[in-house]
Amino acid sequence: MSGRPPGASGSPGLVPGWLDRPRFDSVAEECGWSRRRLAEFYVDGTRDALAQMRAALAAGSTGELRRLAHGCVGSSATCGVQAMSEQCRAIELAALDGEPAAMDEALDRAERIFGQVAAALADG
Repeated sequence: MSGRPPGASGSPGLVPGWLDRPRFDSVAEECGWSRRRLAEFYVDGTRDALAQMRAALAAGSTGELRRLAHGCVGSSATCGVQAMSEQCRAIELAALDGEPAAMDEALDRAERIFGQVAAALADG
């Protein structure tokens, strides 16, 4: 895990500062885990959360979508993955507004960002 903006390491599209490296390293240390183990844990959990959000949206369960997005905001912020935390917050706000098209658009963007984040963390 380089901590460099992914655009510099072959993962275009993520903005500089997408990862708070000191925060990520601190969480790994607090857990007694390597960076790689924390990255795998984060990626697996976030992948599951996004799939559950997609299912909640398809089922019209706005409250469940909001709850899942809120959890993703927290887990991403805890790990210092700012890009995902901010986008999951956008999903949460779209769910509060209750506009299906906005929720779908925010979730689509989160899935794209997540693909880039997962690839960047795997490179690291």
